[in-house]
Amino acid sequence: MYVGQTCHTAADRFNQHKTGTRASRWVKRYGTRIVPELTRDYPEFDTVAESLAAEAELASRLRRLKFCVYGGH
Repeated sequence: MYVGQTCHTAADRFNQHKTGTRASRWVKRYGTRIVPELTRDYPEFDTVAESLAAEAELASRLRRLKFCVYGGH
């Protein structure tokens, strides 16, 4: 599971990872799909600080659920 922040749509960012544009090597190598149901409760954020805090919280929540998470710094 990869968690990250972007100003792009999830589909656009996933395609960037898969084609090597500013890519996570983990997503490029092992990514198979987007899982939007895990993030549907998250709004768009107004500041980078808000986005980073939400990213860290989501990564932490997924780790507690026993997902193997990359990113989410």
